[in-house]
Amino acid sequence: MTSNGVLSGDGFDVWIDMDGVPCAQYGVQYEKADAVAGPQAHCWIGSEANKPFSINIRKEEDDSDYRAAIYMDHQLVTSKVFRKTITGTQTISTVYISDHETKNFVFAPLELTDDDSYLENPPVKNIGKIFVVMTRGKCGDYIPSGRWYDAEDVGKVHERLKIGLSHRIKYGPPEQAGVKRTCIQYDVLSKPATFHFNYRPLDMLQASGMAPRIQSQSEDLKEINAIATTKIEEIINVDSDDEKERELLAQLEYVRNRKRAKQNNGLPKKKVKAEPICHFVPDVIDLTV
Repeated sequence: MTSNGVLSGDGFDVWIDMDGVPCAQYGVQYEKADAVAGPQAHCWIGSEANKPFSINIRKEEDDSDYRAAIYMDHQLVTSKVFRKTITGTQTISTVYISDHETKNFVFAPLELTDDDSYLENPPVKNIGKIFVVMTRGKCGDYIPSGRWYDAEDVGKVHERLKIGLSHRIKYGPPEQAGVKRTCIQYDVLSKPATFHFNYRPLDMLQASGMAPRIQSQSEDLKEINAIATTKIEEIINVDSDDEKERELLAQLEYVRNRKRAKQNNGLPKKKVKAEPICHFVPDVIDLTV
């Protein structure tokens, strides 16, 4: 199952862009809220190594502030609070590493090792997952500083532990932030709505049947050439049939002409009977008196 690229729940829409393009979502599933947690949504997306990505959030208009807590490879990376007056799509593509510096989000290949000391690497089972936890609440006063979150790469993974994995999340080089980091008090007033994005290379999702296969350009060319060849053969067949028809008609005409010729030669020619030539010698009559 492929969705329209947006996970929805509890009045929130959440989706991921990669390199500025919305990621298709596969295997979409929804869970209803229970006594403890709000609704949950799950999907798979195709990742591509060394491509930056961003998380997009949209909330229906209501009388509540809201917060997005973002976990990547099981690490809480950032927590963004938005006042109810902030409407439209909110895009999160960086994490603050200081009050004035950020790093962007990037999909990256796993860094493998055969060092057995990495066999006990606990984050491995959580690689390949992005969680976005949305809550409604109420913003309070600004505060001088808040909690800093870890923005660390997963690091090396033992080659025997990478089964089913190929990518991880890394953070780009430090960049100057557009605005200074600010912190604010926030009181949670609702159950969390959680959006789960499992990322894998697209060819891996296709191999597992999670995502449909997309024909390559060479496959498209083969199909086009096959269609063109069929059309040419049809044209050749039509031309051949026309030629055969003309040839047969010519042969038929030839046979008819020969038949006419034979019929004409077989009939006796009509001869005009010639009158016999008489050599008439009249009697001499002497009329002398």
